[in-house]
Amino acid sequence: MARPTSTCAICLEDKPLCNSHIYPEFLYETTLGPVRRGLKVDVFNLDRRAIVQDGVKQYLLCEDCEGLANTYETAFCTNWRDRDIPARVWGYEPYVARDLDYPSFKLFHLTNLYRAAKCTANGFSGFSLPDEADARIREMIHKKEPGPDDLYPLWAVVMHRAPGIPATDLIASPFSVVDPEGLDEAGECYCLAYAGCAWCFQVSGKPPPETEHIRLRQDGTLVLDWDLPAVLKYAHQARTVAGLKPGQSRPVSFRKSGETRL
Repeated sequence: MARPTSTCAICLEDKPLCNSHIYPEFLYETTLGPVRRGLKVDVFNLDRRAIVQDGVKQYLLCEDCEGLANTYETAFCTNWRDRDIPARVWGYEPYVARDLDYPSFKLFHLTNLYRAAKCTANGFSGFSLPDEADARIREMIHKKEPGPDDLYPLWAVVMHRAPGIPATDLIASPFSVVDPEGLDEAGECYCLAYAGCAWCFQVSGKPPPETEHIRLRQDGTLVLDWDLPAVLKYAHQARTVAGLKPGQSRPVSFRKSGETRL
């Protein structure tokens, strides 16, 4: 089957496009398992569920830009997945992940964020980035420039099912969160969930002060905790106050089909 030719979401050139996974395929390995079956659930309505056999795909990137994304994915596997870092986080003491390759690690997550913002599939279609951030993040990915660690700062919260057992089989579509008590100053935080963590980018405004000491640093360190920082604790309240704005989406989670609860 011939691939469609259209504008690549990253290089903006008209080329044949690849049917790209929005989140990399390897992230679904623990979710789908060897039988390739997972359960898709609307977290706002747990009765809405469906069996899935693959992650969400869309024709977004040309072959060259797909290859660029693959380099970030390969580095993430080496930096994170192969080291099984989330399993090291439990209890009241934070864990400091070290020796992360800052450029590829940050660009891996920015690429996932950017593809999610361009995806029109169910669970992603209501999610978008502010115009300025959209253009700048695309350029950072294309030019392989992660920027300083205070530009779109990234932090992570480990999701656990039991002590020492991270929820690596849980994947959620993206959503944005605003602080209802300081909308103008705090701006928006954009959240993705996969690989055992909720990954949070501050896209506009000032990040919550609780996240200052835990964000990814240019020296390759990332402080991880099992507790949620303030930005996620008030997520439900923020949605009640602000509603689902055009930049937000309804999170849809993917997990093993044998599970019945989030």
